[in-house]
This record gives sequence, C-alpha cells and structure tokens, in this order.
Amino acid sequence: MSRLQITDVWSEEYFTPRFHPQYRLTYIQRFMAKRLYDEILAILEMFPDTQFFKDIGLVLPEELPLYKRQNFNIPESSDLYYGLPVPYTGKSKKFVYGDWNTYSVGAIQLNIEGSLSIQEIFQQLVKTTYLHKLRLWDIALVSGGQLKDPYIYISNLKSVMYNARMTRRLRNKQRFITSDNGGISHKIYTFL
Repeated sequence: MSRLQITDVWSEEYFTPRFHPQYRLTYIQRFMAKRLYDEILAILEMFPDTQFFKDIGLVLPEELPLYKRQNFNIPESSDLYYGLPVPYTGKSKKFVYGDWNTYSVGAIQLNIEGSLSIQEIFQQLVKTTYLHKLRLWDIALVSGGQLKDPYIYISNLKSVMYNARMTRRLRNKQRFITSDNGGISHKIYTFL
C-alpha cells in the first residue's frame, strides 16, 4: 500500500493497477486520476493526524478474479475501472445502462490509520461532500465479511466526464453507502 502525504507530488503510481503495475494510464485516465488526487489532498488537509494509504486504484477487468480471491467485491458499476468497458451481468442494470459499464469516472479505496476511527472520518467526508466543500460523487465505508481492514471508497463527480443530461441519467446510484459484509451488499447512509 502507498501512503498518501500532503507533501506528495502528483504521481501516476497511486492509481496504477495492483496486479499490473507496468500498465500506463491513458490520457483520459490520467485526467480522472489527477482530478481525484486533488480532492484527496483536500482530505489530507482536513485530517492532519491521520494517515491515508491507497489500497486499490484503477482496476483492470481481467484482475477481478484476483481481487475476488483476496475477498474484495468490486461491482461491475464501480468507478474503479476508469472508463474501461466492463460487462453488466444483471438484467436490471442492463435495462438502465445497457450491456456495458463505460461510465466509470475514477475512484480509489483508502485504508486509514490515526486517532479518529474510520467511521468518524467517513461521516465527516459525507457531511463535507454534502455541503459541497468536496467535489466527490460516491463515498462508501466498507467493512466486515472476509476483509482484513475496513476501507473508504471515494470517486469523482460524474460531471468530470459527462454533461448535465448524462449526469442526471447516472444519478440512480446512491452517493453515500455503507457495507458491513465486505461489499457484497450495502445500505444507504443518511446523516440528516
């Protein structure tokens, strides 16, 4: 895992696939990753006594079996694919989105160490995003199941890549979720 620090300079390494570190991000993927990295720096400023570690950056579709063996459940609708086409298997998703997920806009999974619990950090991130101080789309807290450590998943705004009409179409996704079974299922998180 790579530790993220506020003094860091942008590096593609934070986002390269875990099982294919030689993979070179495309221009569009670099754009998505850089945009997300700028928000991560804002998060690091919010929590100066906390250490953030990149767990998963870009996921290649062919890596999914390797992640499953490590007890990571990465859904086909995840933004971790950074625009790479991933086939939908469920009929309901195919009905709404078509046969392929090509709408992913970049995400990262972070592990955390510090004085605040991961739940407290998650709650602060949701509140700050809801108040439009961070420009993030999804925030998820995933724990339990066969996972060794809980993690926070964050992704770019859909409007980073898509116009307002398409962004409205993609809004069927819940923005703030939690999972206590390793990401197999989730619950909508509300703090109001």
